[in-house]
Amino acid sequence: MPLATDTNFKSDDIGILAGFDESEPKAWAKWSKQFKDKFPCRIVFAINQHYPELNSGCYRNKNLIALTQEAFRELGLFVVIADNYSEGGIVPTELFGSLETGDDYLLVDKEQQICGRLNLWDSLGGKSPFYHDRFIIEVVIDEKRGKELAKIVEAKCRAKSVGCKMAA
Repeated sequence: MPLATDTNFKSDDIGILAGFDESEPKAWAKWSKQFKDKFPCRIVFAINQHYPELNSGCYRNKNLIALTQEAFRELGLFVVIADNYSEGGIVPTELFGSLETGDDYLLVDKEQQICGRLNLWDSLGGKSPFYHDRFIIEVVIDEKRGKELAKIVEAKCRAKSVGCKMAA
């Protein structure tokens, strides 16, 4: 079998949720609610990690993580690690597909204004099918950008033949 380079897999899928589905553990909900005054919109991108077509059955597809980062960039936003942020100073941006759990990320514009935040985690269980076996990119942002971000990710998924569904 050939190496899979720049290809889609049958199990590629990104779920999109605006707000909460009420199955979130309190610790997850607490993170976004602490920023609610400044960033009232919560958008979640749940990237599938269950790949039965692969030997391991599990795969973190960094191409799908990169797809979400491309959407941020289309909105004029850059992902930076909060510890590296300095208003007016040199601030490195994160490479597409390089986001990992454990870092605190900011979304900043080209003027280095903080426009949102990201929280990332693995969800390997739980009651909600939306979160189950998913790599979660939780975004808090303003309403206008949040709606636009969801539309951009959905359009990018369609263009790349990636499964995508907006949760009800």
